[in-house]
Amino acid sequence: MTRHSTNRRLTQTIAGSFAFVLLAANAFAGMSKPVDSYGAGSQKTRLRRAEVLGDQMLQRFHESLDFARSFRDHFVTEPQLRVKALAFAEDKSTQFGEEADVRQYVSILTGLHLVFEYRMVQDQHEIPPEVEKLYPKLRLIDDPTPPKNLDELNEGIAELDNVSAIYRKYLPPSVFSGALYRETLRKERAAAAQSHRVPRIEAGNAKFQIPASRPVYIVRPELFDYYFVEENGAMKLFYVDIFPDFKLF
Repeated sequence: MTRHSTNRRLTQTIAGSFAFVLLAANAFAGMSKPVDSYGAGSQKTRLRRAEVLGDQMLQRFHESLDFARSFRDHFVTEPQLRVKALAFAEDKSTQFGEEADVRQYVSILTGLHLVFEYRMVQDQHEIPPEVEKLYPKLRLIDDPTPPKNLDELNEGIAELDNVSAIYRKYLPPSVFSGALYRETLRKERAAAAQSHRVPRIEAGNAKFQIPASRPVYIVRPELFDYYFVEENGAMKLFYVDIFPDFKLF
């Protein structure tokens, strides 16, 4: 298989028929205006808190290779914002209740993190050969039609979790202290600081109906942009931008 076809398959695996989620999220999330200053050093302090939390969440993922704990401890709990955040994009929730939405969200975010972690530590393959062979199409990623019932959703989650299990075999704890990972991370952080203006503060977020009076804190601990708001004095995640380079318009 050529590198070009592998790249194409990777893009399809990540975005594929799930593109309505990712493209819409990037388009609407990008509508928020950057904030040069809220006029108080306290905002810089809050942004630093978001950076620290992002780094802690990344470290936790490296240890567990699972997004579940970070979701449990740091995902937004405000009901209206939580519903929108779990749905990825408007009107795209599973329609099977919050418990199902949470399981789908955690499964997808775990899988996406694993895909990109694998790419950071590999210079041979961008996708494990077993995934190419055993899972040419993923129900929750490649199929444009949403699950018709809870059984179909559960099958899709189980399939994606099986793919995640394959990726985990290639990501022992030692790999994150290896030279290839460290060099990839160094280059990514240098590029992000120049190209993506992270960390930064934005005035609300139109897509998630966060008013401009409420700061949004965006940090990039590794490859994804994490979007936080302050909730009852604590930083809470509400959005993960996996394609911060992509512009729909």
